[in-house]
Amino acid sequence: MPGFTTINRIVDSGFPLAIIETSSSQRVISLLHGYSLKHGGALYQWKKGDGIHRYGMNHIVVPRTDTASGFVSYVKRANHFGLYIVEDFYEYLEQDSIQLELLRIAANTDDNKRVIIVITEKARIPKRLAQITMTIRHDSQLKSVVNN
Repeated sequence: MPGFTTINRIVDSGFPLAIIETSSSQRVISLLHGYSLKHGGALYQWKKGDGIHRYGMNHIVVPRTDTASGFVSYVKRANHFGLYIVEDFYEYLEQDSIQLELLRIAANTDDNKRVIIVITEKARIPKRLAQITMTIRHDSQLKSVVNN
């Protein structure tokens, strides 16, 4: 399926943060969902004020993940593979505490891959996070250009 190669590159990159620039967020989310179904990996979505839920199971929310710091802390502690979708996350990426947690996730040496995927129309990467971030531009034909 188109796009799975790019998602494999995200997962295998070792970067804990991936930013996908797109004007079609629902299309990207559907592609990520298809990938998780095919490859058996967990796909989660975080929404401000709600928390983390496994994609498609909105009624089951992970406790104490309704804030950005609770969300990133949960990702850091997760003991399993996970792709975590977020939208409208830039205000949090600017916060020192969030940046430090993301840097700790990047420094983690266990074998559990955890990737936070920020879906947005325009990437804005704080300088401190540039070395741990993969950026992808997604166009309407499901073609991707990968940076990093």
